[in-house]
Amino acid sequence: MLLFVLLLVRPGVACERREIFGARASDGFITSPNYPLPYPPDQDCIFNLTAAAGLVIHISFTHFHLEPRLLRSNQCLNDYVVVTVSDRQGRQHVGERLCGTSLPPPIHTMQSALSIRFHSSHANHFSGFRIRYQFLPESKHSSPRCTII
Repeated sequence: MLLFVLLLVRPGVACERREIFGARASDGFITSPNYPLPYPPDQDCIFNLTAAAGLVIHISFTHFHLEPRLLRSNQCLNDYVVVTVSDRQGRQHVGERLCGTSLPPPIHTMQSALSIRFHSSHANHFSGFRIRYQFLPESKHSSPRCTII
């Protein structure tokens, strides 16, 4: 009974898996829970982006403010974002954990599947992130100028 009450009064928005399918060239935004207000504690969000045949996925961070790296280890252990790109053979390419306040570089992938995982701990909370995603025609983007995964 006590557990039920704690879950009922827990602040913030529950974060679940979100599937985004690009059937044609389009764009949109992904944000951390409660954005631009501080994100709630103990969140694990997964955003799966899948593009139709002939399209690729590009993402760019327009706002990024998470808990900074730990001083001693210089690692993102508490709150972070991880981008994973799946290639056409189904292999996953996991990027580094992103945290802090520096805007990460855009990711221009030539693949059709990408996932973004957001994790927040129980400790400090910040304004979070806003990511613009684009489903673009593969034929127009064969020579990316930014990070390629």
